[in-house]
Amino acid sequence: MSSSTTSNLPATSNLETQLLSSVPPPAKKKRGSALLWYLVGFTTYGLGETYKFLQTDVYKKHLDFRQQCLEIKPMKLNTTKDLDGLGFRRVVCKGVYDEQRSIYVGPKPRSMSKGSENGFYVITPLLPIPNEPNSMKSPILVNRGWVPSDWKEKSLESLGTGVVVAAANESRKSNKIVSSQQNLLSKFWCKFNNPTIAEKDQVCGAMHVAEVVGVIRKNETPGIYTLVNYPSSLAWFYLDVPKLAQAMGFGEDTMYIENTYKDMDESRPYPAPRDVENLIRSKDIPLNYHLYTVLWHWSSLTCFIKASSILMRKFTKSDPVDTIGVGCLTKLEPGKDMPNEG
Repeated sequence: MSSSTTSNLPATSNLETQLLSSVPPPAKKKRGSALLWYLVGFTTYGLGETYKFLQTDVYKKHLDFRQQCLEIKPMKLNTTKDLDGLGFRRVVCKGVYDEQRSIYVGPKPRSMSKGSENGFYVITPLLPIPNEPNSMKSPILVNRGWVPSDWKEKSLESLGTGVVVAAANESRKSNKIVSSQQNLLSKFWCKFNNPTIAEKDQVCGAMHVAEVVGVIRKNETPGIYTLVNYPSSLAWFYLDVPKLAQAMGFGEDTMYIENTYKDMDESRPYPAPRDVENLIRSKDIPLNYHLYTVLWHWSSLTCFIKASSILMRKFTKSDPVDTIGVGCLTKLEPGKDMPNEG
């Protein structure tokens, strides 16, 4: 039996060498890979911080520009030309408030001395005054300020079901109303100046001449969790100027102004215009600026995690022991049989 066993083994002195050579050598660890990952991580982190600094600098310039514009004396706005060149400068508009067509946007929280309270922004159209040189030439929308929630409830109660349905139909037929805007205004002023019309007292009570000092603004950017507006149901959750103008019977290009003048009469605390400091800081940094910063910082974090994992494997994981052929690597001399077991 021993002769048959030894006949299967090579009768050479290189048996051990041949068996060891058949085992693949351990892979060489890549030196400097962790250092490379750390280098990339610090680079991406530096890019993220640089981008963050640049966007903060741009934001501060916007705030300084708005502060300077609000310190300038308001200018009379009796024309609609070159509105983009006004920037954040205050303007003075003279006209007639049509409070019957006011729309409440919200709810909007407001900080109070005893906490916060939900309310609404009241948006009222300001109509031009005929034969008045200091008046605007076309209707504008005015954000008169913040009012408590009961204002909207009283407004809906005073409107009644018929007016609510009429407002919904007006929203659906806004395009036709835009084309007949001048006719509506002429009819309104005809009723206003005609003493024989029975609705004169009601119209006079709902409209009054006003001089508005405010800032030209644009649409409000809704948040992720902001509900969708439902004009047909008189439910407005954010400021969509074109849709608001259509619901009131005006064109989509109607100008929108946010009132900044606060009435000093303590008996009329509402509508409360937005605080000037709050208005200045209402400029939000664009979302893509934040996305770029998050992207660079996330890439940096990924590189640091990768580099740390490489170092952990290098210093904590021991090399595996090669046990292949243990107990059978016996250097046999030529002419000698293997010892019998048992």
